[in-house]
Amino acid sequence: ATGCWEITALYQLWLAEGIGAVREYVADRPTAKQTAQRTLIHSTGYRQSPYADLKPAGEGVRKLWHTSPGSVG
Repeated sequence: ATGCWEITALYQLWLAEGIGAVREYVADRPTAKQTAQRTLIHSTGYRQSPYADLKPAGEGVRKLWHTSPGSVG
């Protein structure tokens, strides 16, 4: 969620300055290039994507129930 807005802040802006100020604030959003540059830089200099800990959907799905290693019967 690197491209979202804090709804409470937008509501406060709307109360204070009106809908025009909210539209102007929302229109001034980062470009795709700026969003892609948000990386974590470790003390070693390693640059890590903020999404590096996420896996693609459907891969590595594990069972949520127990299976017996042998047969009872």
